[in-house]
Amino acid sequence: MKCSVCESILAPLFQKKIMFKYDGYYHLCNNCKFIQITNPHWLEEAYSSAITSTDIGLITRNLYFSEIIEKIILKFFKNENAFLDYGGGYGLFVRIMRDKGLEFYREDKYCENLFAKYFDKNDLKSETKFEMVTAFEVFEHLENPIEVFKYLLTMSDNILFSTELQPDKDLENWEYLSPENGQHISLFHYQTLLKISNLLNMQLHTNKKSLHLLTKKRYDFDIIQHIERPKNIITRIMHKIGNIFDTQKIVSKKSLLMQDWELIKSKQKQG
Repeated sequence: MKCSVCESILAPLFQKKIMFKYDGYYHLCNNCKFIQITNPHWLEEAYSSAITSTDIGLITRNLYFSEIIEKIILKFFKNENAFLDYGGGYGLFVRIMRDKGLEFYREDKYCENLFAKYFDKNDLKSETKFEMVTAFEVFEHLENPIEVFKYLLTMSDNILFSTELQPDKDLENWEYLSPENGQHISLFHYQTLLKISNLLNMQLHTNKKSLHLLTKKRYDFDIIQHIERPKNIITRIMHKIGNIFDTQKIVSKKSLLMQDWELIKSKQKQG
């Protein structure tokens, strides 16, 4: 069997009991370090609920990423343009970003839109281009991630996404495998992301943990590492000093909350 990323030959890695009843066979690509489960025949059952009950970090994750993504957009991208959250779930992230003044829309064919109704991709013209597409905790669910990357590139030159990267040790007991829900079937390594960036002719930015950007823009530094708050006290001080002399100030935008409220009322009035 071939790797879904680089089409190299896969090697057996280990086996796990999926959803407490199915045998799941994990395979490793020795070329790009991508790990995938072969023949995940249980997916229809695994997605009987679009968002698993074990994803209790959903709200915290959206709040955390919204702060970082706002800074990245305001500092490095054209924040007056439209943005798309792919695999946007209940629409919580879209609602948060619109409240921050950023024109976000949502696309998710598997999950009901609870928080961002009227702000789906389908509410826009089909030829709409986006300044950036975000995709949080999506790619580990895909049997063929390269196909989805290529689909997203038809809409934007910038893809900002999250997925946990493989640890250096104790891989078989890694919590992110999540065999109990049966949905995590593609697992990425830093080397996998490098391979994808080369295949798509894009520049990779990553914190080498969970947040990654593929972009056709060219920078001489890593955007994500530049934005994320340093944890060491000395580097925090240096970071603050650097911000004092930073000519690219981050200025928040006016919230779209009231504008959206008026639009939603008019939509409801129209029936």
